[in-house]
Amino acid sequence: MGIPIFPGTSGYDQLLKIFEILGLPDNKMIEESQNKGKYFFLEKNKYQYKSVAQFEKENKLQLPPIKRYHNLKTLSDIKKVYRKSQLRQKASSKDEAKLDDFLDLLTKVLQINPEERMKVEDAYQHPFFKRSSANKDKK
Repeated sequence: MGIPIFPGTSGYDQLLKIFEILGLPDNKMIEESQNKGKYFFLEKNKYQYKSVAQFEKENKLQLPPIKRYHNLKTLSDIKKVYRKSQLRQKASSKDEAKLDDFLDLLTKVLQINPEERMKVEDAYQHPFFKRSSANKDKK
């Protein structure tokens, strides 16, 4: 794709991009956060991310403009972007399998909850890396 998945212009915007694609952390995680009051408010027993206006007013600052580099709503949307970029080229079934492995790996390593996130040693064993190293060995 050539651009970051979460291209934030500030800490607030960075979190906004992450939450838009991965969803908000659960209440327990937010409750344990040192910055929960800075970024979240509690409404009907559920934490919500503050709006830009609310964040700026409470922190007495003006954020840089929020930029949109892509329209990803989920990690699997990367596949749609990739397919559009490959329209001029014929993507092979190996490319599709590699992309599926990549998206599976991303989904597992980008879990917001660290207890659910894939561990580094498990990531090294993921099929994405095995497929990539197998292709290098063939060359």
